[in-house]
Amino acid sequence: MSEKTRQRLAKISGWCVHEGHDFFTNLMRDLKSVRALWNYLFLALYTWVCCYLVLYHADSCGTAVVYTTGGIVTAVFTNYVWSGLAEKKASGQFPAYSQPSAPPTPEDGNG
Repeated sequence: MSEKTRQRLAKISGWCVHEGHDFFTNLMRDLKSVRALWNYLFLALYTWVCCYLVLYHADSCGTAVVYTTGGIVTAVFTNYVWSGLAEKKASGQFPAYSQPSAPPTPEDGNG
């Protein structure tokens, strides 16, 4: 094996190690988030449903996948929005409701 080939292999293996480390670091960070955890759960569920439909119900697979995709995308989007709200509320970034410091009076001109 030539020196050039060894350098290329070392460079490729270094890149693979870096990207693998980066992937697992991001995955572990995502798994700490409720929002990302729900997304991974629905992704796994969707993958299972698609494989099941293709393997056991191939004749009616097209329609079922369209309906399933619509339902799962709706659930993922709704969970993404609600989990973001729950995480912000739990961390205290904003209150559950906004209450003005002083209620408006008719003299303010807002009434």
